[in-house]
This record gives sequence, structure tokens and C-alpha cells, in this order.
Amino acid sequence: MVDHDDTLPRKEPSQERSRALVDALVEATARILETQGPDEVTTNRVAEIAGASIGSLYQYFPNKESLLAAVIERELSRDMELARTLLQQNAHRPLNELVQLLAEQLVDDARRRLDLHHRMFPLIDDVHRADLVHRTREEMSAVFTALLQARKSELAPRLTEGSDAPEKLRCAAFIAMRAMELSLNAAKVEAPELLDRQEFGELLSRIFDAVMIQP
Repeated sequence: MVDHDDTLPRKEPSQERSRALVDALVEATARILETQGPDEVTTNRVAEIAGASIGSLYQYFPNKESLLAAVIERELSRDMELARTLLQQNAHRPLNELVQLLAEQLVDDARRRLDLHHRMFPLIDDVHRADLVHRTREEMSAVFTALLQARKSELAPRLTEGSDAPEKLRCAAFIAMRAMELSLNAAKVEAPELLDRQEFGELLSRIFDAVMIQP
């Protein structure tokens, strides 16, 4: 729970119509942020783009900061939902294929949301969502770890045999996940043109293969 009231919504929407309004306000904020930057995000402008009255906006969002925080929360939630859905829908695939598919999907998603995320990331501390980012990373790590535990038979025996197998597996999983994450995040900032390379997702998944599957 975020404990900064000035960045929290005033209330949660309870009906379909109000949820649609809140979604429209958050989407309008994201569009302005992506195309014009945070300085151009104002409550009046957001309400105008969303086709809502300023009074309706203030029923849910007290200020600009709460709108920006809602965009960050939405994007983090989408990342988690993307990973969970892809893993569930492709659970029948071999582990290496599943991880490659996930890596390619994450790269494709990063490419499509690159401009928004470039504008969004520097705001995380300003709107007090660093803890939420940390919790989302931990949640993603837990999903990844659960996947590996369920598919141990497909991992390299060097990670699953011996009295210290749990520690070896945890160490390898940490390295594989962080290396893939850091490589993707570095490309977003330092070399975004690489995200257009067809092989980028495949190369990310090879990190996993080298650490987790190859003998």
C-alpha cells in the first residue's frame, strides 16, 4: 500500500460506467505523457482529452500527481498480466521455447511502449511508486521461480542434483532473470534501435538457456 495520500485516488470506481471513466482518464494521461511530456499533463487537459468534465476527474483524482501515479500502476500491472497470461496459455511448450516466447513478447511490448516508458520512469520516485516497482519485480521473480520449480526436469542436472540444489537453483535463477531484465532495460535507454532487431528476443532467451538448461 502506498502511504502518500496526495498521489492516491480519492475513491475506487465501483460501477462499469465509473470504471470506464477512470480508464479513459488514465489513458488520456498516458497519451499526453507519451507525446508531450509530464509538464503538459494537467487535470484540465486530461479531462479534455478523456471527454470528461473536470468535476468528474476530481471525483477520482485529486491532482496531476495522482494521475501520473495511476499510469505507472497501470503499466506495471500490464507487465505482470502479460507474463502470467503468456505462461498460462503456453504451459504445454518446452521450457526453453516458453522462455523465448516470453522474451520476444516482452521485447515487442517494450518497443511499442518505449516513448511512454522513457517519460514515465523518471517520475517513479516523484510520485512515490519506487516501492511498487520493487514489489512488482519481486512478484515477477516469484512467478519465474515457481515456473522453474514446476519444470525442474528440463533444467540442467548441475542445478537440480546434490544437497545444495536449492541454493544452486536460486543463484542461477537470479543471474538469468536479472541478466535478461538488465539487458532489456539497458537497450530501452542506450540502444532502443536494437529492439527492432528480430534476433533481440531470441538472444535474451539464450541467456536463460546458457545459465539454466545447458549442461
